[in-house]
Amino acid sequence: MPVANPQDGDKILVLKQDWLERIFADKTMEVRGRNMAAGPYYLGSSGLIWGRAVLDSGVRIATDEEWVALRGEHRVDTDILPYRKTYGFRIRSVERLGRPMPYTHPRGAIGIVKFRH
Repeated sequence: MPVANPQDGDKILVLKQDWLERIFADKTMEVRGRNMAAGPYYLGSSGLIWGRAVLDSGVRIATDEEWVALRGEHRVDTDILPYRKTYGFRIRSVERLGRPMPYTHPRGAIGIVKFRH
């Protein structure tokens, strides 16, 4: 079944294109510097929505050792935590949209934006 188009208020996780492609290929954990709610997120990059993922609840990654041990999931090639508070969100499922669709990225917004028609 194809991914449904986003509705007003749906959350879009904003990513750089290379990380978006890694999620579709082999990345199983998204990393952020703050906690987010578990659930569905559309995946946006460069003003387009490319797919949708379902994320599990965030897990605090507290030490560099934990960070390195999780490298096979997050795919970040560094031995040092990227944020003062680092959270990992396991990607439960991911699907591409049949065709990317545009979204409006509010000026100054980072990380997550809400879809608006």
